[in-house]
Amino acid sequence: MRIALFTDTYLPQKNGVAVAVNQLKHELVKLGHDVYVYTIHIPSEGGEIEEQVLRSRALLVPRLGADENLLAFPSRHKTLKQLKSDNIDIIHTHTELPQGFLGRYCAKALGIPHIHTVHTMWADYRHYLFRGRLLTERNVAFIYHIFLRKTTAVITPSMKAQLFLERLSIKGVHINNGVDEENFAASLSVARQNTLRQQLGIELRHKVIIFVGRLAPEKRAIPLFEVLASVMQQRKDVISIFIGEGVDAETMKHKAVEKNISNKCFFMGKVEHHEIANYYAISDIYVTVSLSEVQPMTLIEALLSSLPIISRQDSAYNGLVMQNQNGGQYATDAAVLEAILELLDNPELLASYSAYSRTLSQKFTARANAEETLSLYHRALEAGRPEAFHKGPLVYDE
Repeated sequence: MRIALFTDTYLPQKNGVAVAVNQLKHELVKLGHDVYVYTIHIPSEGGEIEEQVLRSRALLVPRLGADENLLAFPSRHKTLKQLKSDNIDIIHTHTELPQGFLGRYCAKALGIPHIHTVHTMWADYRHYLFRGRLLTERNVAFIYHIFLRKTTAVITPSMKAQLFLERLSIKGVHINNGVDEENFAASLSVARQNTLRQQLGIELRHKVIIFVGRLAPEKRAIPLFEVLASVMQQRKDVISIFIGEGVDAETMKHKAVEKNISNKCFFMGKVEHHEIANYYAISDIYVTVSLSEVQPMTLIEALLSSLPIISRQDSAYNGLVMQNQNGGQYATDAAVLEAILELLDNPELLASYSAYSRTLSQKFTARANAEETLSLYHRALEAGRPEAFHKGPLVYDE
């Protein structure tokens, strides 16, 4: 099969969607298929040029600050010509931004099936555009209706995404995200882990709490910091590691100084993806209070690293965070704080949660994700495209 993946973010950018699309491409290639990625040109990118990755020009959006906030300006004519040349059978979009609309247009022009994966809850990102006044939840819902009405199938990685589509009267197909376990394990280095412990002053008596993601309002980064700051003030043996950048990073650093915990609260900024496994390996607990996720790759990586997970209560975490089995989901930040302290005081429970996380991780592999996606592609090719006056999707879970 000849497959085109359209995305507005891709490696070397460091986020869940970029990693997910890259993994899907490589797993499908391993299964014997030709896969082409249509994405954006990243001004700062370096290193090797990946085969069958076609990049459109893009401009940095200064308001959002980070170098991954790029707006694509793809050429319809050039892209359509390339797709025809490559004799593409199916188009799979991973964004509702320009590259996604380009993929939607090309699927229609070529008369081939269009699959889409819902990776992002855009209503949680409205604050970046004119403080949320430009986009309302109703606007976001309307955009999704327009975008998805001619799809052959829509993939929902989590119950949260499934419920979101149901509110729009759109039926989806549930396929879990996954992490390439072999590649993840290959990144692990005992020597590197020892170096990190030495650099951060981590001793045997310490317990390390980690968070990986944007330090920004949509991830509730400052509320997370407040929770972990309280833990560190109550437990002198606790160290926190934040991996990622964002608009709240400087505020969090200042707060750490004010609270006199800067010596055990580490902001690592950007970390190369192949290095992140070693940070998980030196940690004991993963904590998040974000309520804007779909099915975060970071939590799957935490499972692979045998980390107990404490989170806010959210359907995005269903299946990843099992109550009283590998951690727990809690209704308030205060309850998250209490759960962390209880777990730190109970080494046997910590060990039990850790073991179950590792077992649970086997449900979220890159190979399983690719095989289920490929099965959906075959169903989509049989179904074709919605007819002129028929709304999609045509393939969905019963």
